[in-house]
Order: sequence, then structure tokens, then C-alpha cells
Amino acid sequence: MDVLDNIIDHLSASSLYTWNTCPRQYYYRYIRGLKEPPKGVMILGGASHVGNEVNYRQKMQTREDLPVSQVQEVVADAFHKKVQEAKDYSDGVKWENADPGAVLDQSVDCAGVHVMDIAPLVQPVSVEEKVEYQVNDELKLVGFIDVIDD
Repeated sequence: MDVLDNIIDHLSASSLYTWNTCPRQYYYRYIRGLKEPPKGVMILGGASHVGNEVNYRQKMQTREDLPVSQVQEVVADAFHKKVQEAKDYSDGVKWENADPGAVLDQSVDCAGVHVMDIAPLVQPVSVEEKVEYQVNDELKLVGFIDVIDD
């Protein structure tokens, strides 16, 4: 157990979910450091998240959302970057019978819907706020709050 104490210095929502779902997967991912290639849906979600973050960070100052097309461009760029990162550390993305171009289109479409329908209702005061809770001398819980609005 002393070896594990040196490896695990914090837990996150993702790591706790992984442990609860499949302790063996937790072992390979968080102890051994072996990453599974991301699924297309994870690329979609991650790219959309980047678009929301960019929009909300600037909105904290301007109090206005970016134009839809600008957020969609950010999402498309993030999508391509995440696909490349997956190729850099694994065999690439697990598209699971999905067409990568269609997944990209979905990402861009989701960004447009978010900017038009959801973002106008949010005035962020903080974006990607890191939160930590020290459990004991050796372990803390770490997470990020996507957006805090007024």
C-alpha cells in the first residue's frame, strides 16, 4: 500500500466514477497510467466544452456572447486538436461506426445551439474554478466547476 500512497495524491470526479464503475479500469488508468483511446462522443463533448469556456471567459468582461460562428470555429479547432492528441498517444479515436465528419458537424451544431439558447441565460463570474478539499495529510479531492453565474 505504500507504493499506492506515493502514486495517488488526489481523487477527481472522473477517477471516483471510474473506480465505482470498474476498479480494474481504475487500476490501469490511474495507477499504471494506461489510457484508453477516446470515443468520438468524448471528442465531441471536449470540443464543445472548449467553445463554452472561451465564450464564457470573454463574457465575464464584455457581458456579451461571442458570435455563433466564432464559437463554432473554436469548437472545430478544438475538435481537430483533440483528434490529433488521440493519435499522438494511442491508435486514435474510437469512432464506433460514426463518421468523424458527422461527429464534427454535430460538435459545431451543438455549439451553435448552446450560444443561441443557453449562453444568453448565463452571466459568468467564474469559469473553470478549481476546487480542492483536503481529506487527510496525504489525499485531497480535486475538481473544476465549469461555470459560476451571477
